[in-house]
Amino acid sequence: MTPFRTAPLSTLLSGTLATVLAATMVAPVVAQDDAASITLEEMARRLRELETANEGLRSEVRQLRAEDDDEWLDEERAAQIRGIVTDVLADAETRTSLQDAGLTAGYSDGFFIASPDGAFTFKVQGLLQTRFVWSHLGGNPPIADFPNEIDVKQDRTGWEVPAAQLTFSGTLWDAAVEYMVRGGFENNAEYALQAQSYGGNGFGNAQAVGTAGSGSGNFSLLDAWARINFSQDWAFRVGQFKLPFDREFLIYDAYLTAASRSVLSNILSTGYSQGVELEYFGEAFRWKLALSDGGTDNVGGRFVSLVGSEPLNTPYYVEQADWAVTSRIEFKLDGLWEDFRGMTSPRGDEFGLLVGAAVHYQQGKPWYSQGVVPPASTGDDYNKWFGFTADVTAKFGGASLFGSFYFANMSAKAAEFGTNSAGGFGALNAANAGSINTLGFMLQGAVYVADDIELFAQYEYGNTSGPKTLLDQNAIFNNPSDLSLLTVGVNYFFRGQNAKWTTDLGFTFDKVSYFWADPSYGLRANDSTGQLLFRTQWQLFF
Repeated sequence: MTPFRTAPLSTLLSGTLATVLAATMVAPVVAQDDAASITLEEMARRLRELETANEGLRSEVRQLRAEDDDEWLDEERAAQIRGIVTDVLADAETRTSLQDAGLTAGYSDGFFIASPDGAFTFKVQGLLQTRFVWSHLGGNPPIADFPNEIDVKQDRTGWEVPAAQLTFSGTLWDAAVEYMVRGGFENNAEYALQAQSYGGNGFGNAQAVGTAGSGSGNFSLLDAWARINFSQDWAFRVGQFKLPFDREFLIYDAYLTAASRSVLSNILSTGYSQGVELEYFGEAFRWKLALSDGGTDNVGGRFVSLVGSEPLNTPYYVEQADWAVTSRIEFKLDGLWEDFRGMTSPRGDEFGLLVGAAVHYQQGKPWYSQGVVPPASTGDDYNKWFGFTADVTAKFGGASLFGSFYFANMSAKAAEFGTNSAGGFGALNAANAGSINTLGFMLQGAVYVADDIELFAQYEYGNTSGPKTLLDQNAIFNNPSDLSLLTVGVNYFFRGQNAKWTTDLGFTFDKVSYFWADPSYGLRANDSTGQLLFRTQWQLFF
């Protein structure tokens, strides 16, 4: 605060000198009026008074000079500080806004860099899921009906990392082009179907043998695509992506309700493929049509490959499908499209209703290994896969319902199987494996009992019939049991989907055949009802 001053320093000095001069000049004038009364002593007294007054003025001048010097120093210091602050702010602005490059950076559902106008963007996201699993088989293994059962240990416990993924995505040229590259560290166990050959068809007692899996822990490419947006409604995508089939598989791992996808989705989905896709995004409905290298074949279970297509990360010359087409349509009856990005419906959300359906068809002759003799021609030696699914999603703002139906027909008339030779892999035989029909449905409900606590329940049913050749001649696949699985659990949201803890418990009401055994879910093949599966999982999505 600036001290109160009556007048500037220069004014005070001028006033002091004027006072002294006036006093000396006025004295003779006064003397003219009363010369007789003024003596030398009187003049001396007046002079002393002037000297005293002058000394007081000198003291005041010295004090004012000191104060003026301090104020000058304060102003100089303030100017220096203002200069430093300006430099620091300019440096911070340069660092945060990247002025030299004309970019901005920050965090919004992922770390991003973007041009000021948003025409070019780049985002990095990560997903980490770590899980503890306890699996208990009913009955008393080993079991007579499953003489070649893979796993006869009644209780298994352990930790696993089902998802450790990195995603790079963004836009180019005013969002005219979108792109994504996503990869993850694999957490799997590889299995192979071995069959002793007898008769003329190459089938015998098959056994599925589990191995550690050379692919476990490797970093695998998942998504790698570019989308060209022709208009607000139409787009064209090319690369490696999820085929537009069942809704549960299309939802990203971080937005699921249970600790993993359902067994039906893992086995009956078409999975990833490589190809092109035409997309229409309307206000009330969306439609996608994909031409690809075929779906990922898990329809016979994780231990049998019927049509043999595994297009994920494969070169063109080993594809097992000559052609494949997949199409999905969705109708949004209420709500916003972004509300259906995940399964859950937190409190406060608006009502939303979505229905969808999809079909898939592919055919092709297998890529036979060297030395394999194809089966005798029947005039139709193609492996064919037809799939259909339909689903409905309802969100109530604090509760949600989801239901899905699956059907698949696999016609494996030109299948290739490995035969057992001295306990290992020997010659390969090709044969007509017949046709399999598989259907199933899943129902799921969830409700929030608090703003950050969600309870859920999920029931799955699946049925497989045929084929005569494969099932009747191999005891391990003879009359496969139905899938009947109930899962109940709870979600605790620390920071929404970004930090979530999920715990669920699964129970089977029937045997679990090799067609329904699903390592990624944690379900093991077992010839007794009452298999228990406990999973508790921590998720970090950033």
